[in-house]
Amino acid sequence: MIPFKHLWRFARHMPLLAVAVLLLPWPALAASPDRPLRCDPANFDARPQLVSLRDALAADAFAEAYTVFLEDIDASLATGDDIYRRMQAWRDGTCQPVLDELHRHDSAVREYERSECGAKTVPEGVVKGCIARFSELQTRGAALDTRRLDALDASAKLSGESATLEPVMLRAVGNAENMLNPDNVEQVFRLYVFWLLDGAFSGAPGGRDSCHAFTAAAKALGRRVTNQEMFINVLTRNVIEPRLVLAFFAGNPPLRPVTLWRNADGRLVRAFNASGFRPQFIDLPGDNQVRHAASYIRAGFSYVGTAARVRSFISDIVLSSEDGDYQLAVEGAQMGFQLRRGKLNAANFGAAMEARFCQ
Repeated sequence: MIPFKHLWRFARHMPLLAVAVLLLPWPALAASPDRPLRCDPANFDARPQLVSLRDALAADAFAEAYTVFLEDIDASLATGDDIYRRMQAWRDGTCQPVLDELHRHDSAVREYERSECGAKTVPEGVVKGCIARFSELQTRGAALDTRRLDALDASAKLSGESATLEPVMLRAVGNAENMLNPDNVEQVFRLYVFWLLDGAFSGAPGGRDSCHAFTAAAKALGRRVTNQEMFINVLTRNVIEPRLVLAFFAGNPPLRPVTLWRNADGRLVRAFNASGFRPQFIDLPGDNQVRHAASYIRAGFSYVGTAARVRSFISDIVLSSEDGDYQLAVEGAQMGFQLRRGKLNAANFGAAMEARFCQ
């Protein structure tokens, strides 16, 4: 309703019917102060961190295996950017124009109240004009209030989308941090080896043969791990089967070797083989020379002594084996011994493996 403080000013100048009309419900002159309109787009707190982590993931040694994580980040960033663009469009095209109009309307109301229309006694000559102006301000205030509420509804919808996206971004942040955490290097290594194994058998573009897959894993691990003992442990114990005689050199693997992939009935469906190894290291094409090489490397690293003793020890172990395994044992044991003695290190061991083992 029109406030009585305005009504009494006009009453003595108006007929009874006009007073009755003014007593009918009318919107307030100024827009409603509840749910104030603000035009600041919401910010995604996780976005800068996610962009930084994406760059770190893409540059990481095991980045090839991070496709699903990188795609998750890219999707989150793309969705977030789309929401942010729509928020900016809402701010510039809807919110700010309404807010500017509300400010102008408030100024007009204050100007009206400071004019003769707002005086305790309204001069008779301006009554009709004041009534018309009063009605105009009320109509305009009601229309602006409707626009304000519409803008708030649009803002609530966008805010709801951003609130839904924020935990998705935080999940992507957590995944990336887990991949880059030094404490998780063995799990990430296993993921990478599994990815290499999957690529070798799926015929995916860029899929490597078994020898080059194994050396790629060693190269990547050498970029993340510099300690030789940790390097050899992670490199070998995840590809040596517990049943093998040489498994005792690596200790009990904390998890099943990742290079063995069995289906529900226990049948071996994927494993590395002899592909890519030099001919002198192959007896049968289906032999898993990756696990054999890992076993011999680990034996050479563990059996501390002179190089001649290492060769003698390995010869005793594989004397009854095929010639290809024998040659691989001698070469692998020498490499393990050289890693122990510091002639090779974690950073260059993968390249040395590739040069000695692979075609």
